Parts: sequence; structure tokens; C-alpha cells
Amino acid sequence: MSGKTLNSVDTINGEIEENKDFLFLFGSGGTIDHIAGKLGYKNTLLGIDAIYKNKVVGIDLNEEKILKLLEKYQKAKLRKSSRRESTFFIF
Repeated sequence: MSGKTLNSVDTINGEIEENKDFLFLFGSGGTIDHIAGKLGYKNTLLGIDAIYKNKVVGIDLNEEKILKLLEKYQKAKLRKSSRRESTFFIF
């Protein structure tokens, strides 16, 4: 695992720990799948998954399910990201 991925794991873990009352949406892809696994979360490779208070509250979510979660958990973290910036898809 590269140093950038390790830093991303630590950064994302810290953000989740500091914001436990927020809903986190994990985007799709191999890098996010790897990071989610390192954090101890089961993640779907091609779907969007949701974490709240360190627990998986949704897997392989479609638009309707995401909107329902956003109604239930009104605090959500959006993190714009791209691989070129060495950040990843955590919404």
C-alpha cells in the first residue's frame, strides 16, 4: 500500500471519528474499497455505501435510498475528491 493511501486512511478515519453525528457516503471503486476495508467497513466495489456512527447503515445505495438517508441523518459530509489531488470519493 502506498504512503498516500495510508495517509488517506488516517485522514478519513480521523474525519469519521471527529464527526460521528454525520452520515458519510463512500463512493465506488477499488481505492475506496481498499480504504473502507482498512477502516473495518464492508464496502461494495461498484456501489455507494453509507456509514453513520461507525456503523454501515446502507450498502449499494441508489438515488432514492441516498435521499431517504439524507432525510433521516440530516448532517452529511461531502468531500469533493479526485485521485489527481490524492484525495478520494468520500461524500
